[in-house]
Amino acid sequence: MNTCKAAVALAAIAITSIALTGCAQQDTEPVAQKTVVSHPSYAESFATLGDMSTSADIVVHGVVTASTLGEPIGDIATSEYTFKVDNWIKGASTTNDEVTVFQTGGVVDDVTYVAEDDPLMTVGEEAILYLGEGDPGVFHTVAGPTGRLDVTDGQVRKLAGSSIAVPIPSTVKSVEEATEAALR
Repeated sequence: MNTCKAAVALAAIAITSIALTGCAQQDTEPVAQKTVVSHPSYAESFATLGDMSTSADIVVHGVVTASTLGEPIGDIATSEYTFKVDNWIKGASTTNDEVTVFQTGGVVDDVTYVAEDDPLMTVGEEAILYLGEGDPGVFHTVAGPTGRLDVTDGQVRKLAGSSIAVPIPSTVKSVEEATEAALR
C-alpha cells in the first residue's frame, strides 16, 4: 500500500513538472499549494570558505528586497531577486548598492518549484552571498546552496546542501574577515 502511494506521489510530481508553462510578475510572495523539488547537480563544489571566496566574482552581505518570477528555462521556473548590499566583501559596484540574483525555482500557478536543499530566497532574508556573474549584471550563487550563507540575528550558518565540509565562522564579521583573508 505504501509503495502504491509513493508511486502515485512521484507520478503527480512528474506530471506537475511537465505542466510548467509561461511566466508572470510576482508583486508579493505567493503562497503555493504544491511543491515540486528538483535534484540538481552543480558544476562547482567547494570544501572550504577560502576556495569559494577565490572562485566567486563578488561576495556581498545584505538583504533581499524584492522578488520577481523570471523567464523559465524550458520547463524550469526561475526567480530574480533584488539584493540590497550592505557590505561589498569582494568586488564593488560603481553604479548602486543592489545586485540582481538569479535562482532556479519559483512559484507558478500555486506550485512552488525549488531545488533540493536550496530554498527560495524571501524578501527580508539577510545573507552573505558568494556570487558568479552569468548574464551581464545578473548573478547566481556559486555551487547552488553552498554560495548562500544565512544570517539570523548576526549568526551565520551554511544551508543544508552546502558542500563546505569544515565549520565556518559563526558571525558576519568573522565570515567577512575569513573571506578577505582568503583573497590576500
